[in-house]
Amino acid sequence: SRKINDDWSLGYRQRIWHYKSQGWGYNTDVSFNREIDQGKILSVSSEVRYQQDRRLTEFSQTIALHNALKQFETLSYELGVLGVSKPNVRISDYYVGAQYRRAIRDQWLFLEVIPQLVVSRDESWRPQPKLIINLEMQFSDI
Repeated sequence: SRKINDDWSLGYRQRIWHYKSQGWGYNTDVSFNREIDQGKILSVSSEVRYQQDRRLTEFSQTIALHNALKQFETLSYELGVLGVSKPNVRISDYYVGAQYRRAIRDQWLFLEVIPQLVVSRDESWRPQPKLIINLEMQFSDI
């Protein structure tokens, strides 16, 4: 994270990933962050995600409040809009959710639990509950 001024900082993250169901891809995330209280950070984030197997680009815009519970443990609340590049560029989903993230092995293995309520174009805009569980390994921090 780089300081922009006394209140805001700029974050950038690049991830390469592989999921059995989706194949290879990458995420590029740019965020503007502001500490609003001790251990509470407001984040406005834009993300682009490319899935190689589907040749699909997804994009998102989110607003989140991150709460530091302990060192390497956070609870976040998010509101977001998602879009896709196929069959044409359009908004595909709106969502509200929470994210619990915790280091389970030192600072390289993380567990994320993400319950969400998603309103999707594919589901005729009916709200659908969703639960995502991620296990993330970090090899380096640049």
